[in-house]
Order: sequence, then C-alpha cells, then structure tokens
Amino acid sequence: MLFRSMSVFFQAADAPQQAIVALAQSLASGNTALALNYVVPSEYSTVNTLTPQAATVLASMLKSAVLASSQNDLRVFRSPFVTPYGRTTTVELTMVPGPTGQWLINSW
Repeated sequence: MLFRSMSVFFQAADAPQQAIVALAQSLASGNTALALNYVVPSEYSTVNTLTPQAATVLASMLKSAVLASSQNDLRVFRSPFVTPYGRTTTVELTMVPGPTGQWLINSW
C-alpha cells in the first residue's frame, strides 16, 4: 500500500495587507533588519540604508496603502505620497509571495 502526503498552506485573506503593516511597524521602530524580511532580496533592497526620517516617511506611506488589484499571485497596492515640495502623488507597490508563502514587496 502506498500513502502519499500533501502539504496545504493556509493564510488569511488579508495576508498581504498584514505584511505591509508589519513592514511599516518595523520601519517606524527603526528595525531595518526585520523590515528586510518583507522585501524581495535584490541589489536594490536599500531599506537598510534609509535615514530614520526616510524610514518614518516610508512607514507612513505604507500604512495608507490600499489594495488596488489582485491577479493570481500578484497584489498591487496604491498609496498617496507627499513629495518634499508638497505635491501629492500616488505610489504603486507590488507584492508577491516569497518561497515560504510570506508576502513580500516586489517593487515600488
């Protein structure tokens, strides 16, 4: 008799939003090492080089991010961002699941 096993992975429907909140909290507290766990590793992952002021601004932007679209394993969020000149623009960020299923910021 041959038995086969199958792994099933479950997560909350708002798991991408929860990851954004956790990233924002890590940035706001100055824990850039933890924040990097929510970003796809690449040569462009520069969260660890942010000044405390820039990390606070980024955290604030992330906290106001709203899901704009969802397709397969891609989530697109949009967030208002106020430039140093006082203009408000919209920043778009994408999220994808990482190797363990945790949602990661892929681009912004």
